[in-house]
Amino acid sequence: MLLATILPNGGISILLSSLHNLYLMTYAGFFVNLSKIPPVLRWLRWFDVLGYALEATVVNEVGAGLEIVDSLAGGKCRGSDRLFQLS
Repeated sequence: MLLATILPNGGISILLSSLHNLYLMTYAGFFVNLSKIPPVLRWLRWFDVLGYALEATVVNEVGAGLEIVDSLAGGKCRGSDRLFQLS
């Protein structure tokens, strides 16, 4: 909405907001695994507020002692253990 008030053309504001959302989702880990991002561009993830929100949600849900049953490997593990394996 801020872009729509600043820019005179609505099409440009929609394009820029779409690119901003793409940036947020990419560096939050939705589209690309964070380890696959080139090292030159990895510093951009520190400006991604969506990434912080996703990480806080994962820590809250998985780090609170949730037990995950892995049906493929046939075992149980604590959520926090699995979270540290993935990071």
